[in-house]
Amino acid sequence: MTFLVACMLLLAHTGFSQVNLESLVLSQPQSQMDIIGNARAMLIDAFVQNDRQKVQELHRYLSENFDTDNYVTLFPIEKMLLFAWSGDFEKMLQYVKEADSAYIAQTETKIMPVSTNNFYQTLIKRVQQESNAILDNLQATSLTQEEKDFATLYLHYYLITDENYDVIVPVINANTRKFIEAYPDSEYMKLLYSYELRPANWGWGFGVSFGYSAKTGYFSKSFGKNDGAMDFYIDIAYKKTMVTMGFLGAFGRVRQEIILDDLVLSKSVSASTINPYLSFGYRFFEDRRLMVIPIAGIGTAFINPGTTDDRKNNPVLKRFDYSYGLTTHFGIMTDIKLGKIKRVPGQNFSYPHLCAVRVSYKFSYNTLKSEHIPIYYNGNIHTITAGIYFFVREIKHVKYK
Repeated sequence: MTFLVACMLLLAHTGFSQVNLESLVLSQPQSQMDIIGNARAMLIDAFVQNDRQKVQELHRYLSENFDTDNYVTLFPIEKMLLFAWSGDFEKMLQYVKEADSAYIAQTETKIMPVSTNNFYQTLIKRVQQESNAILDNLQATSLTQEEKDFATLYLHYYLITDENYDVIVPVINANTRKFIEAYPDSEYMKLLYSYELRPANWGWGFGVSFGYSAKTGYFSKSFGKNDGAMDFYIDIAYKKTMVTMGFLGAFGRVRQEIILDDLVLSKSVSASTINPYLSFGYRFFEDRRLMVIPIAGIGTAFINPGTTDDRKNNPVLKRFDYSYGLTTHFGIMTDIKLGKIKRVPGQNFSYPHLCAVRVSYKFSYNTLKSEHIPIYYNGNIHTITAGIYFFVREIKHVKYK
């Protein structure tokens, strides 16, 4: 019996609490967020109706009465664009100067307006559509020329779309440079945003290519005129210059008997030409799809008859090895860029990551005089290869003052 009474009292108390809480909630006046929401709704209606004066009044009312330590009535970008659209350019400039990164970070800790009405998207679209009229209104104000130039430049940041990106960004970059030259000590200098991009000074790449090697002179009679070739290489670039370290190999067979010191190297024995090299190049031409780099450099070359097993089983083959000492070479590398390239507006480079087909031609010339070379090894090498190439170079925004 006691338990039953206790349960009834508990249920009665719970019901009474719920009723009191509901009454309390329903009897409450409008909350701060309700008032802010209503004022925002009125501002949006005035904006849709093109009532600039009412927009100004509501904007001022919200800012003066409800922007507190706890609440934000309009997002920073909404405030700035509303100032511009309604013609309050002086207030727009003042707000832009105040709304630095610290201010933006501070607003993120406050209670923000509910953004379910997509007002920002509508606002920026309207500003883009009416940009000519807004900029004309700006020029008609009593602001100084410096203020007009900066406000024009700053508004252009919000006129960029996917469709006009390649056109408007070079214009912004050019106007930014003009502003810096005209007003080197401007208080707005720190507010300039850099859309101007430059590749970093340093970059690196690597690749592998396959192709064709053609010998000249008596060398071609001894080891065959045409061989298959393979080239592994690493590039290190600084600005337009490039250093390439590579390892080029050509693989063929002995085509006629070679007699050295009464030893005979018979026909059909496999033979490889190994050419480690160091090249120096200069990026002579580059556009969205093509890069051309003339090269010249030094290296060495080794002739090694027989496979590894052949040389192990028949040590005599090593007697026919030959080293040319120092060799020189020159040629050209052409990179054909692959894939969808997102070009930097106003620039011809396509970094930070580049995948290309590299086609190379190289002529290797031995520096030894012919009388110092056994006749069988006397000649030079032409090489043509093609393969896959990867290059990485960081992209950086140009820093202004």
